[in-house]
Amino acid sequence: MTLQEFLALPVPFRWGGVGGEDCLTLLGRRTEDRIGVDPVANYRGKYASEIGAARIVKAAGGMVPLVASVAEPFGFVRVAPGQEQDDDIAVVRMPSALTGRLAEVGAIRFGRLWLMIWQGRDGGDGGFKVTIAEPLAVWRLAV
Repeated sequence: MTLQEFLALPVPFRWGGVGGEDCLTLLGRRTEDRIGVDPVANYRGKYASEIGAARIVKAAGGMVPLVASVAEPFGFVRVAPGQEQDDDIAVVRMPSALTGRLAEVGAIRFGRLWLMIWQGRDGGDGGFKVTIAEPLAVWRLAV
């Protein structure tokens, strides 16, 4: 499935990646589309809230170590920020749609922008968002 086809999917926001995706499980879903294995399968359904997600991120030592721990065993290698290509995955920093504070989120490179999933306001489903963000760590699937 191409990245453009992936973008056309109706994917709602759901903490824990059951019935939708969050910023970690989105990376797993796209990776599964590419290589047939979901590297975040062990996290799916293990949390259902922002607090639960924060606990997992904290236990991993932060969002960058968490994504590294699920991406690198499946063939992703780090690339320097500024060298991104379409379909690279990353942890990016951007203002949170919910709080306005800077947040670290999982994202996928799409052209000159980053594809991420956002939580809709007032309990809405949210969905994909393509925006500018600052990459903190970037991984590319080695082929």
